[in-house]
Amino acid sequence: MSRVAEIFCEALALPLDQRADLAKRIIDSLDDDPPLGPSNEELRSRSKLIKSGQFEASEWPEALARMRAALKKVNVQT
Repeated sequence: MSRVAEIFCEALALPLDQRADLAKRIIDSLDDDPPLGPSNEELRSRSKLIKSGQFEASEWPEALARMRAALKKVNVQT
């Protein structure tokens, strides 16, 4: 059995609250070594803008309508 499999089996034996804490810590640790590479930096940057109030996110139907309107202005069929 691999070391990862051993750790996983040990983790499954923990109480639910401790498993949840462990999962959160592992997920949080991924921020130090982002699996998405440069695109993860873009996500962080946009997230900071939204949290600071410098940028307002839109619901998907609203964003889609704006994109379609912009494309019609440049004469592109959607």
